[in-house]
Amino acid sequence: MNRRALFIMLLFAGATIAVPVFSDPTPLRDDIQVRHVVNLERNSFRIEKDPLSHRLYVQVNNGTIQRLEISRPEDLVGETIAQGRPDAAGSLQWSMIRPSVDLPAGVPIEAIREVHREGETRAVNPVDGIRYALSTSNGNIIAAPRTVVATREDYRIEVVKGMYIGDDGTIYITLDTDAVNAPRMVPVATSAD
Repeated sequence: MNRRALFIMLLFAGATIAVPVFSDPTPLRDDIQVRHVVNLERNSFRIEKDPLSHRLYVQVNNGTIQRLEISRPEDLVGETIAQGRPDAAGSLQWSMIRPSVDLPAGVPIEAIREVHREGETRAVNPVDGIRYALSTSNGNIIAAPRTVVATREDYRIEVVKGMYIGDDGTIYITLDTDAVNAPRMVPVATSAD
């Protein structure tokens, strides 16, 4: 094999195994802590801190300015469950449960928490034997094959993590507290403003 062919093969091999390298900032003093808070949009090129409110602002290459919102500990949302009890007519009557404040008797909290941990969004109702599922597109609760039983506006939980159906046909929907409490970027202005 001649040198030119070997050089081309090595060049090609080197180009195909290139891996991007990422690094985290390293604090130079012990009293400084660095932690990952949020992923920024591609082409973010300027980060500024408002000296009055201590909020961080990010400017993106397309002209958008975004504010980083981090919930304070006292503003964090705790465990929240929507409870839909079937009435005599068969429709669901919704109420909110906050187990840290008041847990009604008869609520199968451990089973609900297990479904929440697993992220299960489908269940069979033991009363009627019908399979229910949460729609990933709009949050509707669907009874097989395509009957809408409840909407997100009915049970009033924005980000759903799990669904459990009790022995009496009561539907429990759990709030995804990780998603609700996560830091987020809020658009403040665009280049069109």
